[in-house]
Formats: sequence, structure tokens, C-alpha cells
Amino acid sequence: MSSIKKLSIVPYNPEWPDIFEKEKKLLIEALDDNYISVHHIGSTAIPGLTAKPKIDIIAEVVDPEKTIIQVGYIGYQYRGEFNIPLHWGFAKREEIDFNLHIYHQGNPEVELNILFRDMLRSNPDYIKEYSNLKQEILADPKSYLTNKYSFAEYTLRKGLFIKKILNKAKFEKDRLLFCSADEEWNEYHRIKRENFFEPLNIKYNQHHASMSDPDHYHFILYHGTTIVAAAHVQFLENNDAMLSNFTIDRPFQNQNHDFQMLEKIESWLKVHLKKRLFTFARKTLLKFFKENNFSKTVSKNYSVDPQGTAMKKEL
Repeated sequence: MSSIKKLSIVPYNPEWPDIFEKEKKLLIEALDDNYISVHHIGSTAIPGLTAKPKIDIIAEVVDPEKTIIQVGYIGYQYRGEFNIPLHWGFAKREEIDFNLHIYHQGNPEVELNILFRDMLRSNPDYIKEYSNLKQEILADPKSYLTNKYSFAEYTLRKGLFIKKILNKAKFEKDRLLFCSADEEWNEYHRIKRENFFEPLNIKYNQHHASMSDPDHYHFILYHGTTIVAAAHVQFLENNDAMLSNFTIDRPFQNQNHDFQMLEKIESWLKVHLKKRLFTFARKTLLKFFKENNFSKTVSKNYSVDPQGTAMKKEL
């Protein structure tokens, strides 16, 4: 583990909403016809809640790629996806600190953040509980460390509370994420092992070199706050990618999660300029991939699944 800068949380500042409104006007002007909506989220958006003195903003736009230049003109620096595919993360560090999260219109992350904010705004008991939790976490020196996936322990330890609030809000959208915490990796491995490898009497190796290779990406699909699927994508040469171990957990099969996950992965691949997606489909998935415009192809000497049919899709 490595250390992060010492975190500090401060009492709620009633000036934060006005600071957001001024920044919102700058963003709307900068985004121009790319703008759809801008919202104040995070702890500074909740009256009475202690918070890190940084204004978190979430925005829906027509074309997120364009925003790297657009918001760059007003001081924002692009910081990457973090653990959320199809997320454009920015930071502005001046007299006042801002974090900006940009998504395509309709991305479920927007609804999730607004729901969480509004649930706390409407319930003083949640505000008190969350404030106490933050103080409790920061009292532990380990909260200033990052885990082996480079995520702050302070952030990860708030997960159970956030999950509880989202369950009470009945949040049920499907969200695609990269594995970033031990609990997510455990579910990723379990889903693959129980639903793909064990039925085929193949030994599953959760320490395979692909788990840490930078050209391999490991996805989970949340339905609400429950992980229901796992997938592994490898970047290949010539703008190609390989989808393997595309697996839906048995209790959640035949509920459209496979279509949701594939659609989100394909959108993410297009952003990363991939033109073709290959896979090796078992008999049980042949119909699914055909329905999603995959066609049979000749193996290109990639890692071949001898029990699968080589298939390809133009993205």
C-alpha cells in the first residue's frame, strides 16, 4: 500500500451552493451545445454534512470526448476514467477545488449520484450517521493508505453506507465498473469460477498473469448494488479486442443483463478506438452473440478456446 495526502473534512459551508452555481454558469458556457445538464453532488451538496472542501459536479453531455478541450479552457485537467468505464474525470485546483465527472446522457451514474444526494438531503439521521462514519474512518491511520488497486481506503470504507442508502432509494440500474476493491474481485472470481470454469471441469486460476497485465481489463456489472456478471477484455493489435469469460451469475441469467453488459463494453471499446471485437462462444451463447451481430470467423491465432466457436463483430 502507498499513502495519500492527509485528508481533512470540515463543517458544512453554506457558501458551497453559491460557489457551485457560479461554476455551473462557466461550465454551461464552456460546453455550449454539448451541454445537457449539470448537478451539484457529493458531500458539499448536502446541507449539514461534513465534507472535504472540494465541490463535486456531475454533467451529462452529448459528446464527452469534446469536453477535454472545452472544460480545459476554464482550468479543468483530465484525470481519466478511474474505476468507471465511460467516465471522464476532471479536476480544477485553484483557489477553490472542483472535481468534475462527465458522462453521456442517460448514464446510470448520474441517477445514482443524484439519488444518494437527495436521500441524505431529506433525512437528517442519514447526515448524522454519515458524518460520524467519516470521523470514525479518519481516526484510523490506515484510512490514509491506498489499496493494491490504488483506491483510497477512506473512500472504500464508505461503501457499505452508500450501498444501504441506494437500496433504500430502490436504485436498480445496471452499471459497468472495473474491479477496484477486494469484495469486487472476490465476486468477479466467484462468478467466473462457478458459472464458467467449474461446469466445464476446468481449474480456475485467479492469480493468472492476465489479472495484472495492463492490456487486460476486468469488468463487473452491478444491478443496483449487487454484482451480477463478470467479463474479461483483452486489447489486441490492429484495433482489435477479445472478449472472454463473459459470464452472468446463475440467479441473474435470462434477465437482460447480458445485453446490457455487452452494449456497455462495446461503447467503451469504441471510445478506445477498437474496430473489431472477437470472442469464442460456447454452444449456450451462440444464439446470444448472433443476435448481437457477431458472425463466425476464422481464428486469428489469438488465445483459442478449443470448445468455442470463433466469432467477430465490427464495432
